[in-house]
Amino acid sequence: DAGGTRGISQLKILDELMHRLNFEAKDNKNDRPCAVFDMIGGTGTGGFISLLLVILGLTTEQALEEFIDLSSSILDLTGVEAPMRTLKLKEHIARLLGKYGIDEKMRLMDKNKRSKGCKLAVPISDALNMKSICTLRNYDARQEKSVNITVAEALVATLAIPPLFTPTPIFKDASTFHFIGADFSLGNPAQHLITEAYGAFGPEALVACVLSLGCGHPGIITTPSNSDVDKWNSLVEKLIVDSEQKSQQMESQMGHLGLYYRFCVTHGLERVDTTAPLGPSNVIVHTAVYLGDVSVSQKFDLSVNSVTLREGIASLDQLSESIAMRVFPPALPPVTSTFVMRKEPWEFIEKAAFGTEEVDGLRMLAVTGIGGCGKTQIILKFASTFFIDGSSEERIRADILYHVRSLGLGYSQMGFEDCLRFLAQPIPGCRRLIVYDSVDDPNLNLLPLLPYGDFCIIFITSRNRSIGELCPETHLELGVMSTDEAVTLLLGAAGSKTAISDSDQESASALSQALGCHPIALAQARSYMSQTQCSCSAYLERLSDYRDKLLAMPIGNQSVYAAFEASFTLLDRPTKRFLRLLSYFHWNGIPLELFFLAARHRFSEYEHTYIEHGDGFLAGKTAIEGILFEEGNWDITHLDQMIISLQNCSLVSLSPGVGTTLLEMHALVHGWLQDTVPSKESSNYQSAAILLLSLGDRREYTPSARYLTSHVLHLSPIWNKLHVNDARAFAHLLKNGGSFRYSLTLREHVVAMLKEQVDPQSFILLEAQSELALAYGDLGQWKEAETIQVEVLRLMKAIKGERDPATITASINLRCTYRELGRPSEAETLQKEVLRLNKEILGKEHLDTIAASRDLSLIYRDLGRYDEAKVLQMEILDLGKEVLGERHPDTIRTLSCLAITYHDLGLSSDAENLQVDVLNLRKEILGENHPDTIMALNDLAATYRELYSFEKAKEAQMEVLRLNRKYLGERHPNTILASSNLALTYYDLGLLMEAERLQLEVLNISKEVMGDSHPDTLAGYNNLAITYRDLERSEEAKKLQLEVLRLSKETLGELHPDTIVALSNLAVTYHDLGEREQAVKLQVEVLSLRKKLLGDSHPDTLVASNNLASTYHDLGRFGEAEVLQVDVLKLRRALLGERHPDTLAACNNLSVTLKDLGRSKEAEARQLDIVWLSKEVLGPQHPDTV
Repeated sequence: DAGGTRGISQLKILDELMHRLNFEAKDNKNDRPCAVFDMIGGTGTGGFISLLLVILGLTTEQALEEFIDLSSSILDLTGVEAPMRTLKLKEHIARLLGKYGIDEKMRLMDKNKRSKGCKLAVPISDALNMKSICTLRNYDARQEKSVNITVAEALVATLAIPPLFTPTPIFKDASTFHFIGADFSLGNPAQHLITEAYGAFGPEALVACVLSLGCGHPGIITTPSNSDVDKWNSLVEKLIVDSEQKSQQMESQMGHLGLYYRFCVTHGLERVDTTAPLGPSNVIVHTAVYLGDVSVSQKFDLSVNSVTLREGIASLDQLSESIAMRVFPPALPPVTSTFVMRKEPWEFIEKAAFGTEEVDGLRMLAVTGIGGCGKTQIILKFASTFFIDGSSEERIRADILYHVRSLGLGYSQMGFEDCLRFLAQPIPGCRRLIVYDSVDDPNLNLLPLLPYGDFCIIFITSRNRSIGELCPETHLELGVMSTDEAVTLLLGAAGSKTAISDSDQESASALSQALGCHPIALAQARSYMSQTQCSCSAYLERLSDYRDKLLAMPIGNQSVYAAFEASFTLLDRPTKRFLRLLSYFHWNGIPLELFFLAARHRFSEYEHTYIEHGDGFLAGKTAIEGILFEEGNWDITHLDQMIISLQNCSLVSLSPGVGTTLLEMHALVHGWLQDTVPSKESSNYQSAAILLLSLGDRREYTPSARYLTSHVLHLSPIWNKLHVNDARAFAHLLKNGGSFRYSLTLREHVVAMLKEQVDPQSFILLEAQSELALAYGDLGQWKEAETIQVEVLRLMKAIKGERDPATITASINLRCTYRELGRPSEAETLQKEVLRLNKEILGKEHLDTIAASRDLSLIYRDLGRYDEAKVLQMEILDLGKEVLGERHPDTIRTLSCLAITYHDLGLSSDAENLQVDVLNLRKEILGENHPDTIMALNDLAATYRELYSFEKAKEAQMEVLRLNRKYLGERHPNTILASSNLALTYYDLGLLMEAERLQLEVLNISKEVMGDSHPDTLAGYNNLAITYRDLERSEEAKKLQLEVLRLSKETLGELHPDTIVALSNLAVTYHDLGEREQAVKLQVEVLSLRKKLLGDSHPDTLVASNNLASTYHDLGRFGEAEVLQVDVLKLRRALLGERHPDTLAACNNLSVTLKDLGRSKEAEARQLDIVWLSKEVLGPQHPDTV
């Protein structure tokens, strides 16, 4: 706020906040407010302070020092006329700027690293019309052009309040205006800054904290008469009154959201005798008293928490218009199948929660006890809606917000404090029950997180006994079960069908007593007895060595671990070691097939190695052999027996996976194992886990591959310590799992390590760099890939020669990148050279030569030379059948390529027949779930779309999506692509809302997995924009397409086909919006680029010509449309033939233009031919025929 010398209190308050922020941060401390807040602004002296903090980038201590100097030297001067005071102010500011190395000519919007990206908003007023506000900014604003004055002018202008100072002249809109500080009209600028933020960040930006700093509450201010200071203080009094009224209004509007924090010295400054200057010391003293107030300190903690967490509570749009959101509460934890209701604790809970005794205030129950004693399970009996995860303050806050906001639109803007007030309100006829579960953190202060009042019941479960001090009269310590309950758990819950004898009862009772009736210890004992078929008495004898440990354990996880230890001791040494080895994987989804795979490769044979293995390899191999070998040899039945033993002890479980069985263990067991592995053995287990995972990296498809990504990621803390061979294997596993970003990280690490270990021109390093380039390609970073591949190919030729297989592979990789970069001519040149070399070296019938010919045919397709592609593919197909056989995967692959070429040639029915053959062959040979089979189904679905068989396409694509989700996971790029294809079919079917929903889902996952600039992500943006267009949301479509075009130009370049497609799509949207001239301009550019890059007769060039002709037609420029359409028709006849659907469409377009030109007879003749041909080629029911 504005406030004169009282601004010192604002800086002291802000300094306290920064201190607490840094104290909490411990690491990454920052003492500059501009690095913490996204926007800072103020009026009057508040504006001056804002400029110090943002433009000069000062710390709060520096700003305080400078503001005190300003107050003493300028603001508190007496007997000085306004012109002289203004002159002194300008001189003071010049010295200030010089002190911090700021050029006096520097302007607000000049690049300024000091600001740390923080935005500045300082309103000032027109001297003649104070309600006319001009906002000084350091950024461009949508709402008005920012006035880019010098920093020195801005510092003067915000203080220029009469009678102390003269107005400041500012050149604006080709005229000079006089401005003063906005103290009169915006003493409290909080609402104005929210409006500024709306324009700067957009309506959807979420706000975590609005910090408003006042200058003191109004009171009695006495001053000498007829003086500038008298008038100044009168103004200050009015400003403070106005500011406080506005702050109260803001509190009523925003206080319930839990994001608005107002700090203002409440006592001391309101009754100041200003016959003498107020003085910095007075302000500082009163501010210190204010900050020492307990309630203020608590409020400070809340604001610090908001700033630290930066969790958006409401959008800027919501702050202005109260637009609601809908969120949903978390799910409840499950009840265990072996849970035994315990009589006495249950009766205690019922009495505490629902007893008839009067309770003064909040009715509360605390259930504490050691981990695994059943606290949550017994409370689940009551859980209905308000079940709160109490593991941390952040989780408590989130769950309460979720629960309350899920009640409806009227609650959707509630902040945390508002939610607590709501939960404390009465409900007619009943009380609300709220369960805070697992409040185990001893450092958590729970009281501020509880609703207070007489109308709700609070249940708290915790391992921390001290939580019971909150309600000592209703504190249930659930440490043990009764003997009867324990016996029921040991004998009755075991499900035995035989009669229980008195002797069994006595033994079970004795064992219960020995175990202290601890629930999880009893459950483990029951498991132990079940798998060993021993009695309670036998278990009691075996347990004797552990009695002291069990009974002496303090409250904590150790007692749970002791129960695990009791079962662990039953295991033989190899099984114990096997279990410890498993703890170095992620606890969930360990594929058993990995062990079988490693055994087939003798626990040593990597798919690929760069250099000799290090010591870790031998240590890992030795550890594996010591665990999995029996009598010196691998024996699968030995592994089976160890797994059976672990299952019997309830230490692991088995679940079915896709093509393999999965091993799983409870997270607690996993943690216990990691804590208890002897330190001298730890490195050996880790090396063994690394070796097993590296052996899981195979060139061929394996069922375990999809499950290994999570285990590789689990070991990410040690990636930088991996041997280069293991890092390479991990990178490949991540690539296969679709984790391209992490794969790239490891590839870069591999290259960096090899540069230190091998010769710079070593073939090994070139190989690693080639794989790094492929990793860039996976992320769509084709330019980076090309740079590396060009250099690799050059060095390969120099080192190995052009005829070496590695050099040929380097050429193939670069050719692939050229295709992705939209440079098919360069790809063709490279591929012809590859084909020539393969024929000379390997012969015409070699598999690599056949593959090279097939790849060349695909480039012909890129070039629009479909007939050449078809001829070459048919030659390859005949050769493949002769040399390899009709059922060879390579022959089937050629058949699939030929089907797609038929599709390009408009022979969709023939394409469908071939693709059905491909799909059936792959099902027979590879199985229905093989990736190549799934891809064949995807290709068939694409042909169904072209045939307008959208229901068939939808059915096939839903199956493709289901299979990809099952075998690859939700986030794999192939699954994302399958979702995108299905969304396109929804679009074709007119199911636009379903298409939009799926496309948004695809886009969000694609951005997370592959990044904003990946070509697949850009394609997702484009598809969504097209859907928006059909939903009559063309403005949204335009906004998206402009962003796609920008990103495509940055990432792929202006000449890339995807960039040109983005340009073309944007032109269509301009057309739909009625911006026809803009559409023409873009379409002319698209056509020019297509001709330049692809030639006049390429299908994509003809599409561009057709689009431009369509726009000309809509603009009534029929003559220009005819010229283009005649050319398109001529070329399509020559390239595709008279009967191709695209030729028919071109002929139809021309006939419509001829009709509009008044040449109806000529148009009619053409249309009769089109109808006849369409019936014959497409069928009478085809939409184009109709």
